[in-house]
Amino acid sequence: MMQVKCRQIKKQLEEKGALNPAQQLTYDMATKGASAVCPDNLQPVIDWSNSVK
Repeated sequence: MMQVKCRQIKKQLEEKGALNPAQQLTYDMATKGASAVCPDNLQPVIDWSNSVK
């Protein structure tokens, strides 16, 4: 299901032509598996997850 959605997103963004930074990131996520997660922002989530286990 995710592959279908990624292909749909990729096609829609390719039809737009020039992409803004958010659209470019979305395109990269759909085509290359890019991530917008900053390791500094991820640590509190990891700490919380470890504390509730």
